[in-house]
Amino acid sequence: MHQFVTYQTLSDSRSGSGGVIRDHNGDVVLAYSGSGGMRSVLFQELKAILQGLNGCLSCQITRISVASDSLRAIMILIGREEAPCELIFIYYMDHQRLFNRLDQILGESLIADVMLWRRREVTVGILLVTVSTWLVFEKSGYTLLSLVSNVFLLLFTILFLWAKSAQILNRPAPPLPDLQLSEDVINEAAAFIRAQVNTLLAVSRDVTLGKDSKLFFKVAACMWLISVVGGWTDLLTLGYTSVVVLLTVPALYQKYEDQIDKYVIMAYKELQRFYVKLDAGLSKIRTLILEKRKLC
Repeated sequence: MHQFVTYQTLSDSRSGSGGVIRDHNGDVVLAYSGSGGMRSVLFQELKAILQGLNGCLSCQITRISVASDSLRAIMILIGREEAPCELIFIYYMDHQRLFNRLDQILGESLIADVMLWRRREVTVGILLVTVSTWLVFEKSGYTLLSLVSNVFLLLFTILFLWAKSAQILNRPAPPLPDLQLSEDVINEAAAFIRAQVNTLLAVSRDVTLGKDSKLFFKVAACMWLISVVGGWTDLLTLGYTSVVVLLTVPALYQKYEDQIDKYVIMAYKELQRFYVKLDAGLSKIRTLILEKRKLC
């Protein structure tokens, strides 16, 4: 069995950590060290343990014994104590972040350029059109159905008069393409919809039968949120608002992601504590129900 020992150093201006991994004969297999990060003994100790475990994985060492002089670090690793929010925040900032970089999530597509304001004129144009459309519907009294009907009526009338005048004047007819849906496209769309519906039905069945309590509370929270939002506004206004949010929130998050990540992590920790308490209460209720059934 291999063993690695960690150490940490702190001073007024610097901080660092490291460790040594030895085999069963006491020979050094790997030594590592690093500097930087949060000026905290606990943070540096956990950082040293993490680096040592990664080193063991890279060397394909599976049987290891970790020696640490930090009781609190050991309690956190074995799950007896929760890590402070500050340490979790620093870890996410240094390694993976809470949402990762938006550039990595959205990629280099046109949608990403518009959402992150890389093409400022396109984003501003979409926002102006969205706001103008919302104002037209709100102030003119038009509904979506009446507007679409009038637009199609005007389009058909123009094309009809164009075609008739072209026949009379021996001019070419309107250049309309022959639009048809192939059987392959219909079959692919039907197969995709069928797969998605079956997945939704399977998940709904698991939620209804209580097989996944965590998923049940997620679905209940989403349904409640949709109900609340639906009581505040109508579908069209919700659509306009969603477009505005998609074109503003990602850009604001990219600009202030450090501050936002910190508060989101703290909120996530609180939700985790709430879920653990709730799950424990539900487990007790299930146990009581099962005991009563056995007695009966």
